[in-house]
Amino acid sequence: MKLPITNSIGLPCVGSYVYVEWNEPDSLEPSGWYHCQVIEYESDGKALLSYRDGATEVLDLRKARWEHTRKNGKAFLPFDVSPPTYQLKRVRQDSKLPKFTPSTPQRVKAYADDLTLISKSKVDHQSALKEVDNACRELGLEFRPDKCVSYCFDGEKPLPHTVFNLNDGKTRNISSGPTKFLGETIGLTPTLSKRAATKKITKKLYDALCAIDSRPIRGEYKAWIYKSYLAPAIQFHLSVDKISAGVTKKIQRRATSLLKKWLKIPRCATLAVLFHPEILNIPYLPHLLEKSKLRFLSLPSLSHDHNIKSLSTLISDPKFLESENVPPKVAEIISTSNPPNKLSELRLLLKQLRTSHIFEWNSSLESLTVQNKLLDIIPLESDSKVWSRVITALPAGQLSFIIRAGIDCLPTPMTLCRWKYRTDSSCGLCNAPQCTVNHILSCCPTSLLQGRYTWRHDTVLKRLYNLLRDNLDESVTIFADLNNLRASDTPPATIPLNIIVTTARPDIVIIDGRYICLLELTIP
Repeated sequence: MKLPITNSIGLPCVGSYVYVEWNEPDSLEPSGWYHCQVIEYESDGKALLSYRDGATEVLDLRKARWEHTRKNGKAFLPFDVSPPTYQLKRVRQDSKLPKFTPSTPQRVKAYADDLTLISKSKVDHQSALKEVDNACRELGLEFRPDKCVSYCFDGEKPLPHTVFNLNDGKTRNISSGPTKFLGETIGLTPTLSKRAATKKITKKLYDALCAIDSRPIRGEYKAWIYKSYLAPAIQFHLSVDKISAGVTKKIQRRATSLLKKWLKIPRCATLAVLFHPEILNIPYLPHLLEKSKLRFLSLPSLSHDHNIKSLSTLISDPKFLESENVPPKVAEIISTSNPPNKLSELRLLLKQLRTSHIFEWNSSLESLTVQNKLLDIIPLESDSKVWSRVITALPAGQLSFIIRAGIDCLPTPMTLCRWKYRTDSSCGLCNAPQCTVNHILSCCPTSLLQGRYTWRHDTVLKRLYNLLRDNLDESVTIFADLNNLRASDTPPATIPLNIIVTTARPDIVIIDGRYICLLELTIP
């Protein structure tokens, strides 16, 4: 018999989630608060509870301590037990069974790794390692120092090369410890210096670029692979490794040459075409280095631990910034601004850094004579989100054509004269004195009369007209804006004069008795 007991008698509703305190001295389960759901109530008023691991138990909530998981619409944790634990509970069929003691040592099946320890003295750091090791052993875990990283301050002096020993293992320093890149670990050893490690990382990046270059896919796709996958992997090394600005620029030069090759951009094109945030927005590694270092150095001040938060005053030390190869622009921001205590303050600093990067790209474009035309296009594209949506879906070659047209690097007669490859800059069709990109694409009268501008549109329109004519009844009249298919030639129109006198020329007009359908065809 199930009783529909509700909160009106002081017990949780059926289906609600609660925390239940477990404190049985003869049980194998550790004491603490456990998360469970009330499934139903038995006839004697006891509740059937279901825990997170799928185990069930019948418990009298009138005698046990329990708390709701939410109070006043907010999540609630019962902190009256210190420290609170919320492990998964495996309920045995009989809680009075004797405690099982293994006769032989059991192998550890779980490990504690990927931990980061930051402290402000060697003594605190070493004692913290021992406490973590003891806590892990009580939970049946094996602490692995070789898989953890640490960073220690001795008073106000950073100790970037300090290594701590524990149980035949060593914790690496967070700035010189092993870092992962594309599945491989690169770390400092007695036989591998910092310079050799940097060369190894650089070689891995070069090999990744060559691997992308060797793929039999379109160049645009190679550029998006670099932007979406390889650049974030490089950003990881820029954050945790002491990669100097010079090495970063060296890697960027190799990546830039391949990006121009993939997108078929001339070597003379400005870097702003690739890396301007409002054009292609491909990550520029020197700027990515500044952004990564700013985020990394802001972590202590954003921490909720007051011991870690106290390290934020030491990070602004010029000696520390110099030892960590912090870029000058980031060092200036950290020295002149207060450490960010909130994520909103960090976003303001990142926005300030992004604004300075955009200003640098705009300044480099303003100094150019021809390629500064991009400055007129950028405001138009920034007001619309169309460019960011269609840029990855353009057919092959169109992105390169758009970019080269924007910087006036297409082989037009005017451009060839500027490059000293031609002496006559006139149009070969209409003899206009200056044959520019705009003239060739939309302003040549001879091309307009010959139908060169509307050839693709007219081809699709004729195919659509033939399709409608073959599938509609013979009683239906169809006019199309094509030669010999208009309603009248003087003036040329697709709407008959007996219906309405107008110069409008819809692409297709379908007349079926008293019904008229107008179709307009747009070809991108």
